[in-house]
Amino acid sequence: VHGPVAYDKFTREGYLKIEKEGNRLIFGYNFVDWELGTFEKPWKTVEIEIPAGEFSYVGFIGKTWGNSDLEVLFTDISLKTK
Repeated sequence: VHGPVAYDKFTREGYLKIEKEGNRLIFGYNFVDWELGTFEKPWKTVEIEIPAGEFSYVGFIGKTWGNSDLEVLFTDISLKTK
């Protein structure tokens, strides 16, 4: 999933990926390096352990601090299975 993402007070094109391994969900995000035209490395990740049988869906929440406006646009969504 990618779209305009506010990061370090600038709007940038960001990428989000979600992987499921057993009872673990791995959320990763990265941004395009404008000068190089490639991803910044490495991907930033957060892992969450889900108790067996309790996983049903994943949602997204946008958060701002202060009175800043927030706009999130998700495009190019794909589902890949192993």
